[in-house]
Amino acid sequence: MREYNLPSLFITLTAAETKWTYLKDILKSTDNKDTNPTNRPLHTTHHFTHRKKELWNHVWKKPENSNWGHLNHFFEHVEFQNRGASHTHTILWVEKSIVEMIEENFIRSDLPD
Repeated sequence: MREYNLPSLFITLTAAETKWTYLKDILKSTDNKDTNPTNRPLHTTHHFTHRKKELWNHVWKKPENSNWGHLNHFFEHVEFQNRGASHTHTILWVEKSIVEMIEENFIRSDLPD
């Protein structure tokens, strides 16, 4: 915090394993064929990690896609919920200021349609 000041964004991502049709297909075709994600924590966590990595590579690290400019620095913490699903808490330091992102309606305090 001393080096980078306050972070620009705080983002939490949670695995939506019951809604991921690709994950169900993966679980159906591997190991014991059990399609319950809670019973397959390794495969489910790998799938979540892969999806998160794709988000990083194709959105967050590309200023033209992220709408917040260059990603300067980040810190991320992974946790597991009681059902075994992984989720992350991430803080980001980005090029655009918080004021700019509020003015551009990128940061908002309501739920968009």
